[in-house]
Amino acid sequence: MNPAMASKTTRAAHLIRAGAILILLATLDITGAAASTVLPMTLEQLARRADCIIEADVLELSSRWNASSTQIVTDITLDVSQVLAGECNAGRRTVTTLGGRVGDLDMRISGAPVFQRDQQVVLFLSEDTELWVPVLGMAQGLLNRELRPDGTEVFGNRSIGFFQRNELQQAVTGAREED
Repeated sequence: MNPAMASKTTRAAHLIRAGAILILLATLDITGAAASTVLPMTLEQLARRADCIIEADVLELSSRWNASSTQIVTDITLDVSQVLAGECNAGRRTVTTLGGRVGDLDMRISGAPVFQRDQQVVLFLSEDTELWVPVLGMAQGLLNRELRPDGTEVFGNRSIGFFQRNELQQAVTGAREED
């Protein structure tokens, strides 16, 4: 191969390699920006850090644009049947989280809790109004009520496990007494 041809081949190979690296870096930047990281928490950690722990039924979900029309938020209307810990009241309460669907636009936060109408839940809440998701530990702080085939009532999720009502109450009371 003559030297001029070898030089052109080498330049082309360098350009192809540089282009591939740029594409790879661009892809990594895009996927990195969309990720969220949540540290695993135990039931006791959730109970200690929560300002308010409630048992509630989800009555309504209503998504809307925030005041500056830059983000979609969802208002979750709850009927609080029991306060397990903290300074909060039974009755109706609205929790607002980042994400939801308005028209054809869907905005989701990876790791955030997912609510459904008529869902029965226990929530570990923060009263910090600056949080995008006021449920502590993101989805970890949302315990779903389930009835097992044998009729046993449990509350939990895949992250922290499932607990019978008395186990849940004992863990919450014990964790908060340690503080």
